Amino acid sequence: MEAVMENHADTDILLGLGIIEAASGSLDVARAWLEKACNLNTDNPRCYLELAGILRQQQDIEGAIENYQMAISLNPGLTVAHMNLAGLLMSSNLMDDAEYHYSYVIEKEPNNANAYANLSQVQEILNKTEEARSSAARALELAPNHAGAFMTLGKLDRRSRNYSKAVENFSRIISTSTDASVKSLAHIELGHVLDKLGQYDAAYSEFTNGKIIWAGITKDFPFDKSYYRERITRNREIFSGSRNPAAKSAAVTDNVRHEPVFFVGFPRSGTTLVEQILRQHDDIVTTGELPLIDDIVREIPAMQGIDRPYPECLHDLSSDDYAVLRRMYWSKVDTVIEDFSSDSSVLVDKMPLNIVELGLIQGIFPGSRVLVAIRDPRDVCLSCFMQAFKPNPAMINFLNMRDTVDFYADVMSLWIHYSMTLPVSWYQYRYEDLIDDFETTTRGIFSFLGLEYPENASDFHRPGDRKTVITPSYQDVSTPVYTRSKARWRNYEKHLSPYIDKLAPFLEHFGYSS
Repeated sequence: MEAVMENHADTDILLGLGIIEAASGSLDVARAWLEKACNLNTDNPRCYLELAGILRQQQDIEGAIENYQMAISLNPGLTVAHMNLAGLLMSSNLMDDAEYHYSYVIEKEPNNANAYANLSQVQEILNKTEEARSSAARALELAPNHAGAFMTLGKLDRRSRNYSKAVENFSRIISTSTDASVKSLAHIELGHVLDKLGQYDAAYSEFTNGKIIWAGITKDFPFDKSYYRERITRNREIFSGSRNPAAKSAAVTDNVRHEPVFFVGFPRSGTTLVEQILRQHDDIVTTGELPLIDDIVREIPAMQGIDRPYPECLHDLSSDDYAVLRRMYWSKVDTVIEDFSSDSSVLVDKMPLNIVELGLIQGIFPGSRVLVAIRDPRDVCLSCFMQAFKPNPAMINFLNMRDTVDFYADVMSLWIHYSMTLPVSWYQYRYEDLIDDFETTTRGIFSFLGLEYPENASDFHRPGDRKTVITPSYQDVSTPVYTRSKARWRNYEKHLSPYIDKLAPFLEHFGYSS
């Protein structure tokens, strides 16, 4: 150690120390050594590769991606970097980029079963079903028991309504896989197949089994399910009447761009479906669930140079500070959305749980419109429980039905509070109304946005018109509007009955029969 402190010029020693510390579990120390190695020798791809691995373990996905890309720029043939980068791009919903890097690995290593299996999963999400089946088949030729390949085949079988084969594929994963996360996903996928077969009790059991396994996996993750609930409580206190810190921003406007539209709602309320319909309009650009507002939230305390947490720190913002936040937001938009024209396009920022941050949003964009998706609370909670969401501080609340219902009540209570106290221009529509009367409901939405109704609105599902969708709804938006998700809760009524009293106020408020 003393030798290193005396001679920082030895990159290999710094790299070795980082690897040793990582192996012992001291990730922060390992990161420090590897950052020093990268700074000292900017031409060494191994330094960036090892640092990326540490950042990935620390859930710093953006930093890991950047360092894998740096390693590849220095050594384009570094297939391990391509492979790991593709996995992160896939988890970040950058499927086209993930497909490229998995394909590169296969080109260099044609017998890499993992690359074929992972590529098949990306292709299935991108609706390249024939390519996905071919890639999965090749993976199984190379590794006959590859769980990832069977996962893809099971999903493809479910899509093609070959349910008996789908049951066989998912059951095989459950009985043979030693990977807990894969087994958890297989239980949940099997639950969806059993739901299609009308075996609702068995389906609920599979969803429960999958979530129990996932709860065990995530107990050591750096997420606290109380985080969002505490934030909701503080937002309700902060954004109330005369204490509303966003009121001072009312004069902060500009004429350079249209105010963005914020499209919000509880997860699984049908926002992806309506986003696809909105995209039929030539002047609308949607964000596809980019965390633009969350990025702003993280930067506010640092911008002020104070330690007060969000949202309490908003009391210290001036009107000039809100103007800075506006510019910060648009800068992020310009960085991540290539086809956005500030002169003619209307930006629809679709991120369902931005519903929690409408107080801040009203402060940054006092003239913005807010489109709110509503769906029967029983169906929303059931659907959230049925999904294999990627873990984050919000989705960690969907590991059992009780937490799911409690989270729904917290979030939607805050929305009701906002709707009655904030000077927000908002429009609320119900998913069920969209299903029952598509044209009337969608015409109301476009009218609220001040835009003419696109005559091809109902063609959102056609391949020539549909944009790539990377959410749990990606399979559903490739078909016309359907009714099977309406009142699905009735099939699981006995499982939901313990929670109906908690949901009753919302059933009444949003106009659903209890």
